[in-house]
Formats: sequence, structure tokens, C-alpha cells
Amino acid sequence: MVKLEDFPKYQDALLKILRDINKEKSTALSDTKKVNEYIDRLKKVYEPGFRHRYSPLYNIILEVAGNGKTEIEPFQTKLQTILRAWAKVDSDAAVPFFKLCDHLDLEMARWQNAASSERKILELQEQVRQSEQRLASVWNSLTKMQTDFVAILAIFAAVVVAFASGSNYFLSSISAVGQAPLSSLISIVTVCGLVLSDILFMLMFFIGRIIEKNIGVRWWIAILSNVFLLAILFAVHYAPCLLKLLGK
Repeated sequence: MVKLEDFPKYQDALLKILRDINKEKSTALSDTKKVNEYIDRLKKVYEPGFRHRYSPLYNIILEVAGNGKTEIEPFQTKLQTILRAWAKVDSDAAVPFFKLCDHLDLEMARWQNAASSERKILELQEQVRQSEQRLASVWNSLTKMQTDFVAILAIFAAVVVAFASGSNYFLSSISAVGQAPLSSLISIVTVCGLVLSDILFMLMFFIGRIIEKNIGVRWWIAILSNVFLLAILFAVHYAPCLLKLLGK
């Protein structure tokens, strides 16, 4: 039997052989000479009565798998090729290596189960992410519909208010036709129109800010409207005076 103080040396030699087997480019290890070389190396490890440790084998599988980036089946195939060749020559001497292959198969199955569970977890996470994206899309659509509804309702309310206010102003002005001079009546109507247009513009602008959308409100339209109404007001009040001055 291998002495306890010599055990790490044999264990390291065995792990070195396994790493070298994994590095072989040929999946089936068809080179008979190469297979015999590995058998000779394994004999030197096992013939003194060495028994491998079970615990380091999972680390070998992790190295073979490359953290899940590669498959481990080629490594299994190489081990089976060496085991079959050794069993043909000396089946009794191949028993320790058979046990090693059996333990490695168990660790490979353990790794495959862990990798499969990890893949399922990743798939579930992806499904959850896609569901969250779809939910966010539906929520955005609902929010947009609510915003559009509020915008339509607000615009309708603004039009109704403007129409009702304008109707009252114009009805009051028409009823006062026979009671006030024409210039005063035009001035009143103009001032009412100026105030009403500014109120309507500010209301539409405020609605646009609330719903965070451009609803076609332009500052220059309001300015032109105010300039036009002020020009009418100026003409009604000051044009007769200017005409009198020019006539004199």
C-alpha cells in the first residue's frame, strides 16, 4: 500500500493523467500507441496499491466542462477507450481504473443534472423577463389610452366652455345694439373676443402640458390673434379722431 506521506504524489500524478487525457484532440483516442502510454502511466500510479480519492474528481469534471461551455461526452469516450484496451490486456489490473471511471461517471451525471437545472433556471428567468416586458407594454398602452381619453375630454370641455362663453358675450352684445353707440359695442365685442381667445389658448396649452403632448398650440397664433383684435380696437376708437384731424 502507498504510504500516507506519499499519497499526494500519486493523487497528483493521477489528476495529471486525467487532464492530459482531456487535452487529447482525438475524441475516440484511436492511436493505439497513445492508449498504451496512458495505460503504462496509470499502472505506475495504481500498482503500488494506490486508491484514488473521490472528492477531487468533481473538480476535474468542472475543468473538463469548462464551466459549462463544452460537453463532457468526449472525455467519457476517451476513458472508455483506455479502459477497454487495458481490460483486454489485464482485466484484474484494470479494476482500480474501472472504479475511477465509475466514480467519474457519477460526477459527470451530477454535473449534467446541475447544468440542466441551471439551464431551466435561465429559461425561467428569460420567460419572466419576457413576461415583464409584455406587461410593461400593456401598461404603457393602457396609460397611453388613459392619457388620450383625458386629452379628448379636456379638449371637448375647452371647446364647450369657449362656445358657451362666446355665445353669452355675443348675445349680450346683440341685446345692447340699440342701447349703446356702435363704436362702444364693437369695442366691447373686441375686448370679449380678445379675452376669450387668450383663455382658450391658455386652456389648450395647459392641457398639452398635462398630457405631455403637442396638440398643435402655437404661440404665434395667439400673438397674431391678439394683434388683429387690438388693431380692430384701435381702429374703432382712434380712426375717427385721425380722420377728423386729417379733414381739418
